[in-house]
Amino acid sequence: MAPSIRGVSLFIQDVRNAPSSSREQARVLQELSKIRQRFAHPKKPLTGYEKKKCLTKLLYIHLLGYPVDIGHAEAISLLSSPHYSERSAAFLFCSLLLVDSHTASRDLPDLRSLCCSSIKKELSLQHEDFAALALDCASYISDPDAAAELFPLMQATANPSSSASPLIRQKAYSCMLVFFRLRPSLLPCEVWASRLGQALLFEQDLSCLLSLVNLIFHAVLQTSQLHRWQQQLQLSAINILARILSRDVPENLFYRGIPAPWLAVRLLQLLQCFQVSGGKREVLSDEPSRREDKRRDREEDSREDEAVVKQQREAVALSLNEIVKTIFTQVASANEEEALPHQSRSSTLKGRKSHSFSAFRASSLSTRLASLSRLPQRQSSSGKGDRTGGSGDAAVPQRGTSFFSRKKGLGAHAVSPSVIQHAVLYEAISLSTHLQADADKDLKLSAAALLCSFVEEGDSNFRYKSLSLVAAMAADPDVHPELKGAVPAILRLLEEEDVSLRRQAISLLFALSGPDNWSEIVLALLESLHRDAETLPNISAHIAVLVETYAPDPTW
Repeated sequence: MAPSIRGVSLFIQDVRNAPSSSREQARVLQELSKIRQRFAHPKKPLTGYEKKKCLTKLLYIHLLGYPVDIGHAEAISLLSSPHYSERSAAFLFCSLLLVDSHTASRDLPDLRSLCCSSIKKELSLQHEDFAALALDCASYISDPDAAAELFPLMQATANPSSSASPLIRQKAYSCMLVFFRLRPSLLPCEVWASRLGQALLFEQDLSCLLSLVNLIFHAVLQTSQLHRWQQQLQLSAINILARILSRDVPENLFYRGIPAPWLAVRLLQLLQCFQVSGGKREVLSDEPSRREDKRRDREEDSREDEAVVKQQREAVALSLNEIVKTIFTQVASANEEEALPHQSRSSTLKGRKSHSFSAFRASSLSTRLASLSRLPQRQSSSGKGDRTGGSGDAAVPQRGTSFFSRKKGLGAHAVSPSVIQHAVLYEAISLSTHLQADADKDLKLSAAALLCSFVEEGDSNFRYKSLSLVAAMAADPDVHPELKGAVPAILRLLEEEDVSLRRQAISLLFALSGPDNWSEIVLALLESLHRDAETLPNISAHIAVLVETYAPDPTW
């Protein structure tokens, strides 16, 4: 622990011991007056320690909610201090009271420019500790012009081939994300898609990958069309997921025995931003003056391009299905080993029931997930192993390696990883829903049955998330009959105390209604009208639509 500054400790103690807010304010104003006099008329030049002490007091006063309009020049002068503690106090002061226009009490463009120059200097010197402080300060910048000035330097620092350490590259990616949000024009699609795609392919440090994936995720959301870079980004993300699922992860990235679950979740979310199955690409029509042979050549080239794009799309879709299948299977294996520690794996595999909705309904999480591992394998034309097809095949982890298996010596035995498993599972299910027609039908049926079982039992948070995913899958005709089996459990949710669960259940019942169950749903909604005033307008609207659509006569 860093040694405390005695003057700062006494000041904080005086403020906390103030008997009233007026006495606290008087003590703060008294200290501000002392600091102002010390800055304006020093008896002798302030030492770095004295500047650090004054800046620390000013930071505490700012955090209390009092305006601070002094100390900026002193903070700039302290940025060149050779001592880490003094420089960290100066960068922290600049972060909160200079470069961030939302919290700064004064607009000082000249001093802000000097701070940006100090950030550039620290990054050029490549001192890891000081560069980390500079990047932390840069992440607070709210001026688009300053962001545009520093952005090229951040790109050079974050480059995987640069000499910067993984910590510095990770912070540089985070700063790029902050600057991109301030000014999206800093990363046009034709620039970021190729450069960040290559960085995603060559970056080996998973901590840097998490920041890089966050940057790509927000860039994809801001881009309407990715054109030819989509497959490259998808395959790169799939390869990283395969690396995580095969547990090829450093020890420090295991969380409760699970390798980098936060990165796995983010990669699954990123893959949901891409459109896997798209329509035919538009081909520009020829001008009337073009010759017929050139037009035919262009049509042939277009057909060849269409075939290549279709082949790549099928390869990506198959790889994504394999990723989802692997997650389902390995979660099943982890829960199976935990629930049945004294049974051999071979005997357990032989005793598994066939995949069906009824098996999920009356079973625990481990049993539900265990039945998912019997999904049929896709075989290649040679009949040997799984295929990913096409150029740029994505690596799929071996089925014998468990992503969710407990890792000894990492504290995994202390807390159950159920929440982490659900987080990865839900994103995998969301990905299978996003694939739509490209998703394997058995995977979709398994996901639907699993979600229905979560609706019937479990934590309220799991129920709410499961209901939202069921609502997203309700429009799929392949799984709609399976989802209807959960209607009785959803009807029981109308009596829950949590109003968010009730609202979600009402919307889902409307989506799952049909000629065979509409009357049961309407009667349950009518009963809930008398006891649920909060959802009354929503229930009334759904009842009116259901009766108008399915009622046999107007007097029903």
